Formats: sequence, structure tokens, C-alpha cells
Amino acid sequence: MLAPLLAPPAPLRDPPYDFVARTRYRLFGRTDECQVPSPELRKRFVERPLTQ
Repeated sequence: MLAPLLAPPAPLRDPPYDFVARTRYRLFGRTDECQVPSPELRKRFVERPLTQ
């Protein structure tokens, strides 16, 4: 019931979001392809059965 009070109002929330949106490539880099996990990293994922 009090969850809406935990979200900051837009005037406080928007400036940090806009900053990250403007500088995300400088901060995190940019790639032309999606990352494919290595076999070692894939072992850390949990396989889920396909649902039909």
C-alpha cells in the first residue's frame, strides 16, 4: 500500500536517467554484435524446460 511512496517523483528521477541516457556509450561501450556467453559462463546459467 505504501509502495507508491517509495518511488521518487519525476523531477528527482529524470535528471540522473537523462545523464545515463546521454553518456551510456561512453560509460559502458558500444558493440556491433550481441554477446554470446562462453562455455564457462553458460555453465552458470540455469536451464529451464520449454513450456508448451
